[in-house]
Amino acid sequence: MKKISFLTIIFLLLMSISSHGLFIFNETESAFDEPDNIKALIIQGAGQFLSTYNNFISLLHALELSSNDVNELNSLLINVTVNMEKAKSSYKQLSITAYNTPYKQVVIDNIIGFDYTGFQEENQPIPLIFKKVITRLSTGNISGVYSDVYDLTSEILALLQEVDFQTNVKSNIFLLYKINQKFIEAFLIGQYVANIFNFI
Repeated sequence: MKKISFLTIIFLLLMSISSHGLFIFNETESAFDEPDNIKALIIQGAGQFLSTYNNFISLLHALELSSNDVNELNSLLINVTVNMEKAKSSYKQLSITAYNTPYKQVVIDNIIGFDYTGFQEENQPIPLIFKKVITRLSTGNISGVYSDVYDLTSEILALLQEVDFQTNVKSNIFLLYKINQKFIEAFLIGQYVANIFNFI
């Protein structure tokens, strides 16, 4: 129980810090000629995403404590789903806005020429996730990483709609594992990109 409580505290802290855009896509707005709208959407999306993940952790917390209260579990699930709808909408708007906003070429050139191998050796990111980041950034496709996270929010939302506590609570466990992995993947994409931009 202590581990779950600690995780909840971590994500509450991340949620509050995200109001300054520190963890998910931090500084990526600098790649655009009109950065203010991009930055506002980055912060909005990050706040909603982290709030949603905090709701999801609360759901896992209840399950970890062996809750069989279907009404409680459904209420927690609804909170996750509603907030994920908001995050999905924000990342869709961010992707579209970024796609239609001109880049600053000097920043793009720096991103294309970044030492991704050196970064990987020093920071040890998860290879499969970092490979997706490299694929986008090494070609200067900043809006592409926003689209990747939008796609993940869509996948998470679709999986959440498959969760059904009415018949058998435990039958949803493997589905919840999969949802958690996608939350982590989306978060790490945003974090890796932010970390790289902090070196530019």
